[in-house]
Amino acid sequence: MRIFKKSYADKSGAKRKENKWSVEFCDHIGVTHRISAYNDKRLSEAFGRKLEALAECRKAGEQTHGELREWIETLPANKVEMFNKWGLLSAAQTAAGRGLQEQLDGWKEHLKSKEVTQNYIRESHSKVKKVWKECGFSAYSDIDITKIEIWLNLQREQGLGATTCNHYLRALKAFLNWAVSAGRITRNPISRIRLANQKTDIRRERRPLTEEEARALLQYTRSSETHHGLTGSERELLYRVALETGLRWGEICKTERRDVSLDTRTQFIRVRAEVSKNGKDDKLPLRPELAQDLGEYLKENLAMPDVRLFPSWLDKGAEMLQRDMRGAGLEITTEAGTVDFHALRHTFGTNLANSGIHPKTAQALMRHSDINLTMNRYSHSVIESQAEAVYTLPDLTEPSTLESAKATGTDDTDDCFEDRPKDHGKNSPENRPFLRSKAVRNCPKEAISENEKGEKENAPTPLNVGFEADFVSVGEEIRTPGNRIMSPEADNCNPLPASDLQDSENPHSGLSTGIPENLRREIDIVIDAWPGLSVDIRQKILAICAVK
Repeated sequence: MRIFKKSYADKSGAKRKENKWSVEFCDHIGVTHRISAYNDKRLSEAFGRKLEALAECRKAGEQTHGELREWIETLPANKVEMFNKWGLLSAAQTAAGRGLQEQLDGWKEHLKSKEVTQNYIRESHSKVKKVWKECGFSAYSDIDITKIEIWLNLQREQGLGATTCNHYLRALKAFLNWAVSAGRITRNPISRIRLANQKTDIRRERRPLTEEEARALLQYTRSSETHHGLTGSERELLYRVALETGLRWGEICKTERRDVSLDTRTQFIRVRAEVSKNGKDDKLPLRPELAQDLGEYLKENLAMPDVRLFPSWLDKGAEMLQRDMRGAGLEITTEAGTVDFHALRHTFGTNLANSGIHPKTAQALMRHSDINLTMNRYSHSVIESQAEAVYTLPDLTEPSTLESAKATGTDDTDDCFEDRPKDHGKNSPENRPFLRSKAVRNCPKEAISENEKGEKENAPTPLNVGFEADFVSVGEEIRTPGNRIMSPEADNCNPLPASDLQDSENPHSGLSTGIPENLRREIDIVIDAWPGLSVDIRQKILAICAVK
């Protein structure tokens, strides 16, 4: 490989050299070629080295990759065409070197092989073609992310909505992603451009019809005059089809009489794949009343030459609907939004949600690929439903029962913990020996035996979790929330004399007379659940429970 400047003779016959450097190299089959490079020598030398590397790849039968492939994508279309003529490029790279218009045609053929509608193919193709033309792109190497961002911003400034701009951007990304998967380019040059936030730029907020509005619309339309090529009864039937099936305006206009099935057990309207927005064949069940009216309508119009369910000259569905709404005395635009024909589909989705239909069933009936679209866009909140939810909240203005709880000894205050070490929590094992019932706390200090005081040094084994969960109350007079045993308030109580405390081997003896049998059994269970409890403490518990 060598670089040089070509010489030429000017008008006076003097020899001169061109400003651009030229590169001479041998291709993969040994043929020598010359090609102009750049005015800068270093750039021209780098260009020559790339050419040599490209020739070596072709000679070895290897695919170009990495920096070499990216370099080819940045070359002008005329140089790529020359490389293609010399056989230096693969079939995919040769296709990539063609103009963007040819690339768009290839993408269009690719879309036809997928499950997408003709309308989607047509709109996507026209959007990408428009951007290429207005940005001045003719090859992949011309695509500049900055120019596309400037173009999108200019469209926004000229009044184009965020949703429409996102449609353009999605089409561009879809085309370039196809080019990457087809091996035309190594990466999508506009992948980092983010979609605009559509929620901050809502140009048209639709609202669903309420039940009363829908009834009033149908009632008025039924007996109204003919307009937009349909009688009042025909328009009423058309509105009912939209309200009870969720069909879009374009789908209704393309639905044929053969798509209405009334002879089967489940009567339905078929949405053919070429008609549906999602490109899938679906069946939408009909309410019995609607099926009956459709059957009568079809019988009356058997002689109609058009195969469409409704006349094919239908146009301007929103204008037709809004005229009938005005005739029925209904508001088209409110604070909640505007009613157009597509709002009837919103009404269908909202009625499904308000009727308690399972979201997956609603998604199938709405024919959405994403459940979030069903929930967010079509399940419109109704103020009455929100009010009912608020009405279920508790009334916080009612008198508090906290004081009465304290008076009956059922409060959960911390004053039951006496002489508790400050370094431990109230439920820690170190503090459980010092838990006292209110009856004992209210006794005179001299009534507390020295024996009981000594028990602080020999702490009993704490209760386990099962004890806390199983024993919440004992009988009618004793409550045991957590690890505490609480009895009714007693202003004056004295421990039973030692003579009443009989056999230490059987601490329960002598104390059963003042305790009901059912309560006694519960107390036995409580005491047995605390095997480490000392005899004196057991006797105190029985004594407290025996106090009337």
